[in-house]
Amino acid sequence: HDHHDHHDERGALEHAGLAEPQQLQHASPAAERLALQLTGRTECDRIVVFDGNPRLIGSLAEIEIHDCTSTTLIGSIVTRELQFGSGSILPILS
Repeated sequence: HDHHDHHDERGALEHAGLAEPQQLQHASPAAERLALQLTGRTECDRIVVFDGNPRLIGSLAEIEIHDCTSTTLIGSIVTRELQFGSGSILPILS
């Protein structure tokens, strides 16, 4: 594939911290309007919102970022098994 075509776009995403799953800290249930919506923070202290089972609070999860607003990253839980320790693990704390 032509690596040059996607270099600038991917570079911008990586610089913004959106290209790879983020490590979350201090997750808690978000607004009550969505009971299964959880929030957390990346290592860079960015807020991440994602849907998940409340049982995840206090555990670790891997989140893939799909979108963002000016203040919040939006993602989903990655369900594949981690291999070779290459995935980011996210502590989800209440």
